[in-house]
Order: sequence, then structure tokens, then C-alpha cells
Amino acid sequence: MAEAKYASAENRRLRDNMLVSGTWLDVDETLLTLASPEFQPALKIVGEAMRHSFDFVLSDSIGFWRCRELVTAGRLLRFAARCRTAEVGR
Repeated sequence: MAEAKYASAENRRLRDNMLVSGTWLDVDETLLTLASPEFQPALKIVGEAMRHSFDFVLSDSIGFWRCRELVTAGRLLRFAARCRTAEVGR
């Protein structure tokens, strides 16, 4: 448990009854894989990502947040402020 308490990481995940440090790379890559070149509702992309298996349960708010971060980084084309009705494309 001490490792997770003092380590600098983007998130903490429960693995084998221990908190371990992690990043958002697996979630981001899943979102990017699910996004097609054509525009589509962000709700569809995030909903599909929520069905994938991560070391935690991906909530819609985390999924939408990661989409916004990917847009900011220039990896997704568009993501409107009203994320539940936004359209996202690669």
C-alpha cells in the first residue's frame, strides 16, 4: 500500500488486493480505437468503452473526461461542451 500512497501516478487501481499506480493509456487507446473517422455521438464511443475490461469500472464521466483530454491533445477532432450529445471523430 505504501507504493501507491507515495508514488506519483495518474490514477490508482486495485489489483490483487493492492493499490497500484496506473495511467490512462489503456482507456485512451480504447477510446481512440472505438472512434471512427466519421463523426459519431460521444455517448456511443464512451458507452462501448465502458463495456471493455480495465482494472476498474469505467464510468461515463471518466470516459467523457478522457475524450475531452484527447481532443485537447489533438488526438480526437471534436468534442462539444455538452458531451452527452457531442459528436466525436478521429
